[in-house]
Amino acid sequence: MALATIIVPTYNEAENIPHLVDRIRKCLDSTLSYDILIMDDSPTSDTVKVAQWYKCETVYRTTNKGLSPAVIEGINIAITKGSDYIVVMDADLQHPPEVLPRLLEALKEHDFVIPSRYVKGGGCREWGSDRKLISRVANLMAAPLTMFKVKDLASGFFGFRTSSLKSTDHLKAKGFKVMLELLVKNQWSSIVEIPYIFENREHGKSKLGKSQVVAYVKQLIDLYLHKFKWIRFGMVGGFGTILKLATMYTCVEVLGLHYMVAYAISFVVAVSSNYTWNSLWTFKQRGSTRGFGSYIGISLISLTLNEGVIFLLTGVLGVWYMTSTVIAILIAFTLNYTLSRRLVWKR
Repeated sequence: MALATIIVPTYNEAENIPHLVDRIRKCLDSTLSYDILIMDDSPTSDTVKVAQWYKCETVYRTTNKGLSPAVIEGINIAITKGSDYIVVMDADLQHPPEVLPRLLEALKEHDFVIPSRYVKGGGCREWGSDRKLISRVANLMAAPLTMFKVKDLASGFFGFRTSSLKSTDHLKAKGFKVMLELLVKNQWSSIVEIPYIFENREHGKSKLGKSQVVAYVKQLIDLYLHKFKWIRFGMVGGFGTILKLATMYTCVEVLGLHYMVAYAISFVVAVSSNYTWNSLWTFKQRGSTRGFGSYIGISLISLTLNEGVIFLLTGVLGVWYMTSTVIAILIAFTLNYTLSRRLVWKR
């Protein structure tokens, strides 16, 4: 019989625990073996005491508090005890437990299942226009991370097969949208959204505030840098360009070197910097002498292509030099990144 662990991160949710547990047990029949795991960050043990009274597994967390750390710790506990399925949901009853049977049924065929407010049949109960706008913007900001394949990315209600999760070591215990971390940092062969109605909170207070918004933005930045390595590659290249100009200026104006000699020195300095930071930060692979030589060759090819495109567009075709410069930079950058990833940092 398959084992499911329902992880519920809590913070001052003692009032909601009885209703939550009762509804979960009513909607899940005896054909499924499941545990309810309460991961509690509350300042007092009231929530844990209520959960224990209702025979839930509990972990009262006193260090490294936060929603994401709580969920990640809960996932590791569930994996250790051999759970086949893991479900994460809130305790405030905005995630209706009655969705669980459909979610667990869908997990028999799919790796990752998301109860969604934004697919046909889904929605929100009596939300104000400001809350709807915040939710839509939050989803739109994250949409490119899944190539627009998932509609409800700001959800905290989801389930997945443990067999499809490679590891939790790469997950960052920051922010409050741990589902985004799982979607972006693990490869899932099948993701599906099922409709549900997001309910109003009956007891307690909402945790949404300015700090959560700031944390979400920071989390998105980290995930974009993780998902799209060309952004890091471009940032490293931008820093290298500034370093190149500063080196050339110093060589000519301070040391009195010929500008062509200065250019050669600045080129080597910039390429060395780019190679080092791309190895350490962009691709996170140890550099080598052979790799450095290949990167210099690729940089020279990109430089030559850059100059050639500008000459062709402006010198031959009469295109405005600023336009041709932008086009040349984009082409050279694309070539540099593609060749570097395939020939220098192959992994």
